[in-house]
Amino acid sequence: MTPSLELTGLTKVFETPSGPFIAVKDVNAAVAPGEFVAVLGHSGCGKSTVLSMIAGLERATYGGVVSIGERLSVRERNERWSFRHRVSCRG
Repeated sequence: MTPSLELTGLTKVFETPSGPFIAVKDVNAAVAPGEFVAVLGHSGCGKSTVLSMIAGLERATYGGVVSIGERLSVRERNERWSFRHRVSCRG
């Protein structure tokens, strides 16, 4: 069965004045249709960053997010907004 959500090598690097900060590194996961998932971890481990990339709010530096068969990580900001709107209106 094809996953509803697939994360492959998901990595997010933020540029800071003191150099690059790796917030999330090489996250891999697959969520089957109808499966429930919880994201757990200590404060500052990257949970919100991963969820922001899944939601299309942030763009991954490396790796990818495939949601309902559509690759989100390569889309531009307006295309990610359009995808979120279509998915949230499915009901």
